[in-house]
Amino acid sequence: NNTIANLNNTSTNTTTATNGTSSTFTHTSGIWVISSSTTGGTITGNTIYNLACAATPTSSGGGTGAIVSGIAYYNVSSTSPANISSNTVHSLAISSASTSSVLLMGGIFFTGTSINHTLAKNFVHSLNVTAANPNVSMRGMEILGGTPLVHSNMIRLGIRPDGSSLTTPVSI
Repeated sequence: NNTIANLNNTSTNTTTATNGTSSTFTHTSGIWVISSSTTGGTITGNTIYNLACAATPTSSGGGTGAIVSGIAYYNVSSTSPANISSNTVHSLAISSASTSSVLLMGGIFFTGTSINHTLAKNFVHSLNVTAANPNVSMRGMEILGGTPLVHSNMIRLGIRPDGSSLTTPVSI
């Protein structure tokens, strides 16, 4: 049970974002886990909010290529499932001034092996982008691999942290 809040990454680095366990681009994440342990990983009961990143990578791949993420979990263990549950992720922002860079943000990202992982009872809301950029992709929860049991999650996109509608053209 952690509270992770108020991380503002003002770097305008343009390093290409890539997927995988060795991403070296500028990004901001509340919790970033790469698990190869036989004990699996448990991320439960956390509150993550007010994270922002101004980077403008030349390419922003899916999942672990996000420049802003609340929780990013990359499980390479084939013997122990992950449990990501009862977390609240809100008020994440892409603060880049770019109106053309391909940028990705995600509330919760997961990839894992083919065992029974659990993603449950998470609440993701109030993702935001500050520039009018039609190339932004906003994902509440992204499952890139594995066979997780996903249930009882609540995801609300399209409403800013202040309650106003997100009118910026983004892919949700």
